[in-house]
Amino acid sequence: FTGIRDKESPLRSETSDNDVTFIGLRTAKNVDIDDKLKIKPAPGFTNIETTSTEDIYFSSELKRCYIIRGGDLYEYFKNGTSILLYSGIGGPGDWEQINGVVYFTNGIKFLVIQGASVREWGIAVPPQFTVNTSQGSMEPGDYQITATYRAKDGRESGAIAATLISCKGTLELTNIPLLQDHDTVIYLSRPNGDVLYESLATTLSSVTITGEPEEKTAISTLHLSGPPGGSLLIRHKGQLCLGEYFPEINLSAIWASEHLGYELFDKYGENVILVSGKLNMLGSVGDFLIIGTDESVYTYSGSEGLNKVLETGSVGGTLATDIDGQVWFWTNKGLATGFPFKLITDDYFAAPSALDGSAEIIYHGGFTKYNVILRGSTQSINQYER
Repeated sequence: FTGIRDKESPLRSETSDNDVTFIGLRTAKNVDIDDKLKIKPAPGFTNIETTSTEDIYFSSELKRCYIIRGGDLYEYFKNGTSILLYSGIGGPGDWEQINGVVYFTNGIKFLVIQGASVREWGIAVPPQFTVNTSQGSMEPGDYQITATYRAKDGRESGAIAATLISCKGTLELTNIPLLQDHDTVIYLSRPNGDVLYESLATTLSSVTITGEPEEKTAISTLHLSGPPGGSLLIRHKGQLCLGEYFPEINLSAIWASEHLGYELFDKYGENVILVSGKLNMLGSVGDFLIIGTDESVYTYSGSEGLNKVLETGSVGGTLATDIDGQVWFWTNKGLATGFPFKLITDDYFAAPSALDGSAEIIYHGGFTKYNVILRGSTQSINQYER
């Protein structure tokens, strides 16, 4: 590292590369520096918006920009105008785009944004309803029954565990849960069967079932639900991953959605990832999920499991990926990168730590720059003093 080197005397800060000697910089304000210590004035930027903004997100193709201002969500346009999309979104959060659809979470609101349309992310799971039985024409036996909500666009909620009932010939359903603009879909097994099939879809609070279901559409969302929680979000191998910290036990959990089923999660499934410490960073590179906490940095893959790759905490919001798939992020010991994972500046630069931040890779003027803004940053630790 040949940028700022402030952990040692200037007389000791020389390094050599191909017979060229470099002396580390003591300060570097408003300049760009490449790996060979070539320096040029940093370009300036024009401030086009002076109003305070809590969060900003732009789509990967730069066609849409969303901002959070005053706790509300707006779409922002190049001419400086904006339109209100959603009131009461709260504070900043994490964003992820898939096929033109943007998913958002700040741990309180879970939203799906498509163009100028905003809706809740996921559909609530229907509560239990009442099932009674009487004489009729159905084959006697033990039946399993449960329900889901189905939206007009075909999206379907999860379902609670099925109820087991011994049927005498007819099933009478009352107190069926209803949801506006949705059908309630009743799933029923065959007598003494294990698979539940769609029996009927209704918008009524009570119905009577007089026949066994056809073995056509089996339930696919049993024990699933919408987003289980989490303020961190990343797309990884055809899934959306959500992460949440539980301070009472100093443990963080990461849940993955169903494959290509971004609105359904198995909250209590065996694939939940647990790590010690406060989760503040999620990233994705190839087969690996990158997990950062205030204690350590890990990688996770289905084949290799969870592995610790850095013994220092990460700073939330600072992870960025360049066009070569290399990740860069800030830690309690300065800049780090992966793969392979290593600290870049720790030996020479007394980097400030921070509560959180924001980062982006910018390509400009022949430079590839990792730009980071740190919030609540501390004073540099262990600087060299004369």
